[in-house]
Amino acid sequence: MATLKDIAEALNLSRQTVSQILRNPSHNSYSAETRKKVLNVAKELNYVPNILARGLAQGKTHVLSMVVPWNTPELMDTAQRSAKQFGYGMMVQFTPTPDVESEVKELMIAAERRVDGIIWMPVVTEPNPTRSKVLAQIQGMGLRIVLLETWAPELAEADTVRFDYSSGARQAVEHLKGQGYELVVAVSHTKHDPHDDRDESFLQACRDCGVEGRLVCAEPMQCTPDVIVPILDDARCPVAFYCDTDLFALDVLMIVKGQGKILPEDVGVVAVGDLMIGNRYRTGELAHPKLTAVPRPFGAMAERAIDLLVRKKSDDGPQHVTIPMSLTERDSTRRRG
Repeated sequence: MATLKDIAEALNLSRQTVSQILRNPSHNSYSAETRKKVLNVAKELNYVPNILARGLAQGKTHVLSMVVPWNTPELMDTAQRSAKQFGYGMMVQFTPTPDVESEVKELMIAAERRVDGIIWMPVVTEPNPTRSKVLAQIQGMGLRIVLLETWAPELAEADTVRFDYSSGARQAVEHLKGQGYELVVAVSHTKHDPHDDRDESFLQACRDCGVEGRLVCAEPMQCTPDVIVPILDDARCPVAFYCDTDLFALDVLMIVKGQGKILPEDVGVVAVGDLMIGNRYRTGELAHPKLTAVPRPFGAMAERAIDLLVRKKSDDGPQHVTIPMSLTERDSTRRRG
């Protein structure tokens, strides 16, 4: 790859002259002929500016990092568009396992690339010595981190952006009660975050609405029949399942159908998530019957996270943003009207 030095040597000019002309082709300190020669040689040599080197020299790279455990297009696409509006590029990094080791590796890569800020959705919130050391180094570099969905004990002063699961659960339970469901079962996975109050928010919504509420736990990526079938066998109908992820909701849908139950007359299903697919459809719209859902508004989350990284002043203190959630009613719970 051609460098400033190559262009300068080809024209017997200084690197400073070449650099100034390439940054500002109309630079009036140099003759039109000199500017034209520099631009022509740069084009002939396929010169590409080293933005990273320029950024390091200026103390900013104008690149942000997003470290996330799941491929969530709505979150990533919106973050990139929002960052671009502020003149930043976005480096998206996955922790696909997910585990703490891969998470630490991606955080180190972000720091090594000298990004100007990090948006991070932690895998677990339990302290880890290696992760704590890396985060201390990142903070020592002056890099700001915005946490999504959860928290990290090493970053007590970090900004956070979370969804308002309490309002989402309340809307769902009120809707289910209105449709005549006598029992609502929340299907979630075991959580490590002591600040995660989703289960308690759900149970409180059930108590406030006068509906029987229960909790069952499934594996993180799959809800199996042994979790759902005993409830179908023992519970009085109609019963509804409030599923913590789209995958859980789709699993429950398949299990319920396999047990010969009729949706939504015997069983109702609500999905929390309703992820966007291909910027065209929500997951619940593609199921049969279409799934009532409490969508996670990842677009709004991404916009707020970028805004906190780019525009918030460092001495403003930590901010904790809560993104509202709203129920989308569909066929999987419509028993009346």
